[in-house]
Amino acid sequence: MLPWRITAALRSLDKIMISSTNEGDLKRDCWIWTGTMSSGGWQPVIRVHDGGRTREIAVIRLLYEAEFGERPPKDKRLQATCGNLDCVSPYHRRIWYGRPKSEQDREADKEGE
Repeated sequence: MLPWRITAALRSLDKIMISSTNEGDLKRDCWIWTGTMSSGGWQPVIRVHDGGRTREIAVIRLLYEAEFGERPPKDKRLQATCGNLDCVSPYHRRIWYGRPKSEQDREADKEGE
């Protein structure tokens, strides 16, 4: 059985629309999220029911982990390199070592653990 985080990532794939402007090159194309956004409205999420409560899991972090085999550091952001904030392609993200996360960011991460 797959770990629940990978299963959740796979389950989210039907909410992604590939913006094929690069002749079907998945590493270059944007993966546009068409599913649920976080309760704050700024982050693509899936909702997972876990022991009677619902958690929001950040899709970008799930897909990054599924593709590259490691979780991005919790205290770092995954910055969009394509400039499209709706894009969830792990190939269009880089770990950003800029300013520390805000309290709102840390609360969102707690929901996504």
